[in-house]
Amino acid sequence: MNKIYTLIFLLCYGVAAGAQELHPCDANHDGAVDVTDIAAIATYILTGEYEPSTPPAHEGIDLGLPSGLKWASCNVGADKPEDYGYYLAWGESSEKVEYNSSTYFDLDDGHYQKYTERSAAVALDSVDDAAHVNWGGNWRMPTREDVWELMDNCDWSWETLNGVNGCRIKSRTNGNSIFLPAAGEIQEKEYNGIDIAGRYWTSTLSGGYPYYLAFYQKKGSTVEKFCSSRTTRTNGLPVRPVCP
Repeated sequence: MNKIYTLIFLLCYGVAAGAQELHPCDANHDGAVDVTDIAAIATYILTGEYEPSTPPAHEGIDLGLPSGLKWASCNVGADKPEDYGYYLAWGESSEKVEYNSSTYFDLDDGHYQKYTERSAAVALDSVDDAAHVNWGGNWRMPTREDVWELMDNCDWSWETLNGVNGCRIKSRTNGNSIFLPAAGEIQEKEYNGIDIAGRYWTSTLSGGYPYYLAFYQKKGSTVEKFCSSRTTRTNGLPVRPVCP
């Protein structure tokens, strides 16, 4: 019996070894360590067959927008609408310890290389789009125009969801809605504006500055919202994906 337990322990590490960013005992690669991992290991021992669990599909919410665009129900790196998810520098797809010019992917000797200050209004390439890189398929970061459409065609209100402050964005045509948590941002190593304001990257760069969606509570449930480029691309902001 001890040999079986030892084998299960070793297989748990061995089976999961090829997965990145997973707990070493997450044998079925579903993002959790629970009894289903033991079942996966037992199946492997008895039959030699191994099938990792398929991650749940990301949900796109139809808000009745003129373009038909759907907005995701949660942020990149999140499992629930109220989760903050990943904080990402503009054009990067993974989190890091420090957010500044020395750690930014597109800076060399103080100069932007791929997305320069002289760039006209452009969108990130798919290889630099955090939504597409992390979720695949047709998912992408919203453009500045996508954010304008969202602001013009939905009602916005301040709300607390499961103890997390944020903004409820509700369709004026079909009643569907999404929740954007007030996740703030990261500058250097400091979190700013958490539970007070929301800032979300778009994929649009104009005049060397990336646009982002911003909102905060004005009074009661009233929300002040705008799309601005007054920030630095090296800061860490959340990303809410969109899809056709």
